[in-house]
Amino acid sequence: MGGALKWSKKPKAKDYAAANAYLHFQFGRKGAAALTTRLKRTKVQQCAARDILRASHTPMAEVKAFDWEKQNKDIKRGRRFSPILLVCGEHGKPLVIADGFHRLCAAFAFDQDIKVRFKLA
Repeated sequence: MGGALKWSKKPKAKDYAAANAYLHFQFGRKGAAALTTRLKRTKVQQCAARDILRASHTPMAEVKAFDWEKQNKDIKRGRRFSPILLVCGEHGKPLVIADGFHRLCAAFAFDQDIKVRFKLA
């Protein structure tokens, strides 16, 4: 594939806005706002892409169905991926990928063992 996948040190403001919009559907306006605030306050961590996908219960067919052309170009050009934003599933529910699903899947497609930068609320 060429290039090396690089990560930014912290998410962008637009990533938090996107996470809030997505979380609104699952947790309502107040719940989404609270989770977004928690995401902003947590530290960036790392773990293998495959572990995040497994914890989110994302089917591999869904990962493989996406067109990676844009993300592959970004990797080849050395552009940094913004850390993904995650919400811990409660009571055995799957991990929620609040923002960065395509970045996560592109990282997995690049190397399933690659360390992904993320924030977890």
